Amino acid sequence: MFFRQPGAGKPVSLPLPSRAHAELVFTLARLGLHGAVRLPEGEAAAAALKVKLDARLAANAERAQRLARSRTSDERRIEDLARLLEHWLVHGRPERRVRRPAAPDEPAP
Repeated sequence: MFFRQPGAGKPVSLPLPSRAHAELVFTLARLGLHGAVRLPEGEAAAAALKVKLDARLAANAERAQRLARSRTSDERRIEDLARLLEHWLVHGRPERRVRRPAAPDEPAP
């Protein structure tokens, strides 16, 4: 499997022991997850984990669609909201940053 860094020209090779491992890593990369990950050692275990991950992602997509449809009837907004909810279900919801008022001697951001 090869990965290309944004802006970099040369792809980086990632040797994996089996196709099941490659499919699992591809799914994680497609979700935007990155960093060190411990993969199952055997091909059967990697395939089983991929099946569980796919089922979880399908359940997340169904839940996001259901929640989005319960909030609006506008199809465009439903799709936008469902995409955002799916992202949050995978990556977590970002923390709200509270803006503190600038001190009189500080410049405004």
